[in-house]
Amino acid sequence: YKIASRLTINLGLRYELIKPPVEKYGRIASFEPSLTQVIIASDNTIPDLAAKLAAVNFQGKVDVARNRGLPSSLVYTNYRNLAPRVGLAWRPFGGARTVIRTGYGLFYGSTLPHPVRNGLAHVYPFTEAQTFSRGTAMPGALSLSPPFPDSRAAFTNILNANGFETHPPSSYMQGYNLTVDHEIGASTVIEAAYVGSRGVH
Repeated sequence: YKIASRLTINLGLRYELIKPPVEKYGRIASFEPSLTQVIIASDNTIPDLAAKLAAVNFQGKVDVARNRGLPSSLVYTNYRNLAPRVGLAWRPFGGARTVIRTGYGLFYGSTLPHPVRNGLAHVYPFTEAQTFSRGTAMPGALSLSPPFPDSRAAFTNILNANGFETHPPSSYMQGYNLTVDHEIGASTVIEAAYVGSRGVH
């Protein structure tokens, strides 16, 4: 908008919809403090979930997202990411030889997929480590047939639990600048500028 003979303003509004990732088979889990439970996205690929939990005394400590009203991503989508932009161009002396420009804007970023993929997928009950020990009093407990008997199995990492906020704040960058252009000849312009940015979340 040209609001005066020497002053022009540019206004913009961008809408950013950044949806959290969904694991194809629902094999992610997140600890939810408000429920004091580990919530898994889906048990479709774990038909023996109840037996697995009972084997390690985890009854009541693990639940499925659909039972708790959580989305399959375990993270809610933020639908409020509005990014305003504003810019000003001013000719302080009326002519076209000197122009002062300034601007400010919000720019949303997406860092969500990386921590969700790495932090929520590599946990029990989708990833588990077992140790098999024969014991000194039972030298024949382990053999080539079978090498991994259930009676000698011990879980070593089931107490590891990761979590991600169900309503994480959106990360964004605030960008701003101030530029002065001055024509000093028929084909030469000197420009001085200050550019800044600030990351949030």
